[in-house]
Amino acid sequence: MRRVQVESRQLTFIAVLISIGLFLAACSTPATLETPQADGVTVFEGARLIVGDGSGPIEDAVFVVQNGQFTAVGPSGQVDVPAGAQRVDLTGKTVMPAIIDAHKHVAGTREALVDQLQRMAYYGVGGVMSLGTDDGDLAFQ
Repeated sequence: MRRVQVESRQLTFIAVLISIGLFLAACSTPATLETPQADGVTVFEGARLIVGDGSGPIEDAVFVVQNGQFTAVGPSGQVDVPAGAQRVDLTGKTVMPAIIDAHKHVAGTREALVDQLQRMAYYGVGGVMSLGTDDGDLAFQ
């Protein structure tokens, strides 16, 4: 019987030591744990998204961009958002692919050309194809 009491005390002592160790480990952990940043990941939320494949726009869309590439696109609540991703609220805005203007007569001076290209960019034109009526190599400069 004495042996049972000794083993019981030893088990109790070990259990107490483990409990104290767990308590101390918990106390040494910072109270507020920060979510690690997902490097190079940005999540854009809330916009109307025109995908450009002929389907209708996605209202309240979410799209994930990682290292400069789209990795996920869909309606809010249906896209897995990486923990720690930077978030950008686009509520009330419309996002669409850039328009390519494949029939353009570009301006003949640098100042006029820059103004023309900036105006087209404002309206969503991301690429222009000149019809070859340019003088010199101004468009390449």
